[in-house]
Amino acid sequence: DWLALLKEYQDMSAQLTRRDVSWNIDSSAELWKFSELLSASMNHAAAFTPTRRDKGCRSRLQVVSAFRCENPCLLGRYRQTQAQTKVKQSHKHYPVEPLPAGLICPELQAFSRNLGLDLDINEYMLVHGTKAEHLGSIILGGFDCRFAKSGYYGRGTYFASQACKSVQYTDKGWDSQNLLILSCVTLGYMHRMQAVDRDRGRPPEFGGSNIDLYDSVFAAPGPIVSHDQGHQT
Repeated sequence: DWLALLKEYQDMSAQLTRRDVSWNIDSSAELWKFSELLSASMNHAAAFTPTRRDKGCRSRLQVVSAFRCENPCLLGRYRQTQAQTKVKQSHKHYPVEPLPAGLICPELQAFSRNLGLDLDINEYMLVHGTKAEHLGSIILGGFDCRFAKSGYYGRGTYFASQACKSVQYTDKGWDSQNLLILSCVTLGYMHRMQAVDRDRGRPPEFGGSNIDLYDSVFAAPGPIVSHDQGHQT
């Protein structure tokens, strides 16, 4: 039963170390491939390119080192959450709406598809920027929004389809090496944010139900009410 499965995950998680769940990617060809992929993701919305340039945003980045992480405990929890999204989808009269065109570059979409991700429930590889001091806890315990600061769209774990956006949330900026995590993310039923809402603690209600919620929220490039710049880049 699910209680036994949860206990198994907890027992396993308590024994895992970083070496158990991650290993280096040493191939220069693979590092070049990731450099090209992340650089391709930086396809800025044309209307806001001048603003981003003023902030020092680059058009390319270079991956100098990488490692793969696959924590069986976190993967088990992820698959359970994914199954709940599929159950929700099966009980709806309409499918999960796809991401708006252009929000994820073709290269990142193709990379996600080639990995066998379920694009029908908006499962993609997306980028998360963090500080080196948080890496160990993320690898062993996963992303935990209880430690997150409230952002423009509430308290939660933020991912981006553009690597340059995630660089803004690392600790060293563009002039040094930064830590980016390319992660599997299931967005499921998404709510598009039209305004800044820093007090939001969960996705909004789905279809007028006070117990059925959207799976995630997202903001696309364009005008955003109450945004400091007047728009999301």
